Amino acid sequence: MSVRDIQRDSVIPNETGIITRKLNRYCAPSPFAVQNLFYAMLAVEYICDSSYQVRRKELKSLALFYLMSGEMELKYQGKTYTARADDVFFLDLSHPHAYKALTDIRIQQYLIGGCSSQAYFNLLYQQYGPLIPGRGNVAFLFSCLQRETAEQIPNDHRISWLIHELLGTLAIQSAPEHSRPVTLALEYMETHFQEECGLEELSRRVSLSKYHLLRLFKRETGRTPHEYLSAVRLRHAKELLTETSLSVEEIGFRCGFSSSTAFIRSFRQATSITPASFRKYFDPAGFRQ
Repeated sequence: MSVRDIQRDSVIPNETGIITRKLNRYCAPSPFAVQNLFYAMLAVEYICDSSYQVRRKELKSLALFYLMSGEMELKYQGKTYTARADDVFFLDLSHPHAYKALTDIRIQQYLIGGCSSQAYFNLLYQQYGPLIPGRGNVAFLFSCLQRETAEQIPNDHRISWLIHELLGTLAIQSAPEHSRPVTLALEYMETHFQEECGLEELSRRVSLSKYHLLRLFKRETGRTPHEYLSAVRLRHAKELLTETSLSVEEIGFRCGFSSSTAFIRSFRQATSITPASFRKYFDPAGFRQ
């Protein structure tokens, strides 16, 4: 969506409740930024009274909010949430959404796009919903983003870095501890990766149905047990490739792969090179297979 479209569609007719706008900046990211970076299309900071409210059916953008003071209610994906001072919430505005002030509020909002912004939003929403309580140094990052977007000529690269830092900070600091079944499954795969560690075996070990374990594991780690086990096996295979003269076939066997063909195929899918090429890269002299 272009900046012109955002300007047209984000305006709310007869908008009430806004006492003052400290910042209301439509940004014009460069073609390079739109193609390769995170970028902001709109940056606003409002001070509002309790009559402020927004309701939309659709706006093709992603919105990142920082509630500096006060309380708000937001409705999204059929659920209602209450945001308080220092909370962050994020909405994919292509879905129907509504939010309103419950008290006098001060809030920053950024419409963002580019890079992996959609993937980040999906990840955060899948794990935590649209609302994240106050987190560490996000206030400082938001203040930096506000200052940069207010510049006469904003720096695309600094804006991209700040948005990435914000999303990464939210993802890292809001990560919950793993539940006991997932912790047990992780520990078992780390110590028994050479063996058969199928979903059925893991579910028996943690006393859950395989379907329940699969859902729980994917929600908490972002991977299926099979994907995690493959990553563990490949990590150990890389160590053996760079630290021993064992053959590729022997390394595949020691790391739990059913055959050298399966090992090579899995390794190539993950790294885009063969185990032999990986070994030569880290040891120019090379070990003979």
